[in-house]
Amino acid sequence: MPRGLTGSYAPTESTAATPTPSGPAGNPAPGTVIHPEAITLTSGSAANKSNAMLEIEKLVAAREHDQLGVVDWWSELDLAPLGFELASNTGVEPAPYLMRSPGPVPAVAAHPELEISKVTTPDALDDFEKASFEGFEGSGAFHPGIWHASASLDHPEHRYFVGRVDGRAVSASISVVSDGVVGIFGVATIPEYRRRGYGTALTWAALNSAPDLPAVLGPSDMAESLYREMGFDDFHRFRVWRRN
Repeated sequence: MPRGLTGSYAPTESTAATPTPSGPAGNPAPGTVIHPEAITLTSGSAANKSNAMLEIEKLVAAREHDQLGVVDWWSELDLAPLGFELASNTGVEPAPYLMRSPGPVPAVAAHPELEISKVTTPDALDDFEKASFEGFEGSGAFHPGIWHASASLDHPEHRYFVGRVDGRAVSASISVVSDGVVGIFGVATIPEYRRRGYGTALTWAALNSAPDLPAVLGPSDMAESLYREMGFDDFHRFRVWRRN
């Protein structure tokens, strides 16, 4: 699905960027980035399921030809009637969401061959996105802008990081600050460069963008133990619905 959903579907009170340790996140302004991967729901909206379903029906109508995902933080919705299926995340249902307490990023061993930088230009964003596409082993042909619109570079709290080896973008991560937490998303390394610590280095780079805030992320099965070693611990569990 298009990550960083923008445009004709304007979020309302039922959408949020990420849960926070003290409660559901606040509401983004209409037309801005909602979430790097999916629409999420506050607990108040999920409790009023009819309103929540109406909002999701609007999303489906606006994006009927797109692949869609809905993150149900409270595991209360049934989206099967709208053509969604429950997606596996880490093989656990509901899937774990982890949190790391605020604190300085520790000194870690440098990778002299790995150059990490913040993405600031559309061309660099294309490189970042290609590394993400290959790192997540996307199917089909890669097309720049399929996930991340260049307008998202203007969002002051939305940061992309890319790791390069010999000039090639090989690893990526995202940090999004919202409602007193920093969300870590999109950590990926292309297959032939894995097991060198690059994903860890890109995660630390994302964390270092807001070290004074608690950090949250939804781990893959491959990376969950690594994130726990980095100081992340259980915080919440959620379900992901997909519509193809």
